[in-house]
Amino acid sequence: MSPLKPYQSKIITLLTKQELLIAEIYRFFSGLYPEARDFWDRMAKEEMEHATWVEYFHTKTQNNTVHFLEEKIKSYTVEAFVKYLEDNLAKVREKAPPLEVAFSLAMNIENSNLVRRVFDHFHSSDHEAATLLQTLRIKMRDHRKNFEDMSAKISAAQKSSEKLLM
Repeated sequence: MSPLKPYQSKIITLLTKQELLIAEIYRFFSGLYPEARDFWDRMAKEEMEHATWVEYFHTKTQNNTVHFLEEKIKSYTVEAFVKYLEDNLAKVREKAPPLEVAFSLAMNIENSNLVRRVFDHFHSSDHEAATLLQTLRIKMRDHRKNFEDMSAKISAAQKSSEKLLM
């Protein structure tokens, strides 16, 4: 018998889906923007890794090595965010946004508490698992920082090219 309550398992499954959808959006952007392909490919790969780690910790909850504390997260909140991601994926597939808009969407996604804190809900007294979780939390901050840095570069390049056109 799983130590997780059914709604907790549902939340974790939705968090995995969330990470996979984000990866799909970033892979799509990779194909749209050849000048930033390496960046989008790397970010999509990291999102796939996040999904894999969420699944890994989900399995670790089965033997009580890891505990999931959903805190204030409700399944309907994660469902709504997954729907937001699905809707945005459909929109960008229908009409490709300019690169600056793609970065704006990515920053909105990355700044979401559901995304930023995905690993904060897993806890473990097992030293190895606890260390891994701490490492993943740091990597999540670095991941978001990469977006902030690249977004700033894109914005600066956009402003520079606008000045040249004046």
